Amino acid sequence: MDEEREQEALFYLEGPDERGCVWIHGASSTNPWTQNLGPRDKVAEVLSQWLGSIDYEEVSLSAKLPKKRFLENETERAERLAENSRVRKAAVRAADDEIDARVKRNIEEQGP
Repeated sequence: MDEEREQEALFYLEGPDERGCVWIHGASSTNPWTQNLGPRDKVAEVLSQWLGSIDYEEVSLSAKLPKKRFLENETERAERLAENSRVRKAAVRAADDEIDARVKRNIEEQGP
């Protein structure tokens, strides 16, 4: 009888980032996804509660981290993180420009 191969985790965690947030990433190469789980301490609290609810006698001792083939290679990860940084910097610049425009409008409306 063929042994059915145990399914690997379909996600991996990353972080905390520069804002202290933890991110979950889908490990599927055909349909990748990413979600911010929130601040490190809150995520740890929720995960701790969940882990405490598991009956470890039923959990296989063979449970391991996802195998390397499911994870991004270093180049892909570096490119993704660089792109995330570019997007965040652009958003900050846009927000700064909006604030500058509002301040300028207020000054013009108030007069000298």
